Amino acid sequence: MVRAGKAGLPAPKEKAPARPVNVVNLMDALRRSIEGTESNKARAAKAAAKKAEVPGRPKRMTDG
Repeated sequence: MVRAGKAGLPAPKEKAPARPVNVVNLMDALRRSIEGTESNKARAAKAAAKKAEVPGRPKRMTDG
């Protein structure tokens, strides 16, 4: 830019940035997300069942 200004030439224009290569299909991402939540629910249920089986763990008192 400085050299062009000293020479009396207009400032060089920057090239437009290239398009990103990592374009994501939103529908595919949503489908994977839904599939993931189903498996997460199964893991959470398994973890809850495992917690209930832990011996020596005091149970919570409820007003009932």
